[in-house]
Amino acid sequence: MKKMSVIGATLLGAAVLCAAPISLHLSQDKGMSWSVDKAQARHGGYYGPSHAVIPAGTPCKTAAKLEFPTDRKTRHAFKHACKQAWKAQKKAA
Repeated sequence: MKKMSVIGATLLGAAVLCAAPISLHLSQDKGMSWSVDKAQARHGGYYGPSHAVIPAGTPCKTAAKLEFPTDRKTRHAFKHACKQAWKAQKKAA
């Protein structure tokens, strides 16, 4: 009977580890560690970026709306990156 409970506990543990989003990592400096994985969604708009030709000199906010008309989060990230690139270009000039 004890053998059956050990087998059952092993199977239950294996099922939990297979279903849980857990990763085991082995490194030389830390040894073995585990972490909980997180889902990350990365996409353009609902139908992808529009690939519209945006004229030079278009403000970042307008360009973001033209490029990603349906996805607010991606539009915000695009606008932020656009402003950073504009500041870097202005600083270099």
